[in-house]
Amino acid sequence: MPLPPVYTLILSLHVYACTCSALRDSRFSPVQIKEVSQLSCSVSLLRCFEQGASWHDWEIGQHGLIIEFTDPVLSCKRTATFLPEVAGDQGWSKQQCIEALIRKAGFHGKPSPELLASLRVTRYQSSKAALSFAEYQAGSCSRLQEDVEQLLLQGSGGSGRGRLG
Repeated sequence: MPLPPVYTLILSLHVYACTCSALRDSRFSPVQIKEVSQLSCSVSLLRCFEQGASWHDWEIGQHGLIIEFTDPVLSCKRTATFLPEVAGDQGWSKQQCIEALIRKAGFHGKPSPELLASLRVTRYQSSKAALSFAEYQAGSCSRLQEDVEQLLLQGSGGSGRGRLG
């Protein structure tokens, strides 16, 4: 008998967090054992995807972004995303955020007005559930599971927001 979708999601997140994110993400140094007590885990359910009319057709703090473009130098497809909280957390303007997202996608030149105009922008919103290491140690995993289940219900048209944003 197959696992219910929420358990498949939880197992997949566990594998990703333990093998990919914590140890193999080239943007960060691997997690050290002394850092474990400071860790937290969060899950963002991405929802409400909409095509943007232009690179600046989104709101800081409300929308996450996916950009797609053809690299003007290498003629290859580039893509990257930022969650809704990234621009605000970094103190970026829309222009600064888009330029950082273009760099994240792998393009390291100065974005020209033509490149900005060619961006295909998808904006989205997210709901988030989180668990600190202390909560994990206290056995609060069931709370995270409940929050993830609630996120999944929201994403499928369910109602209620509870503790989630």
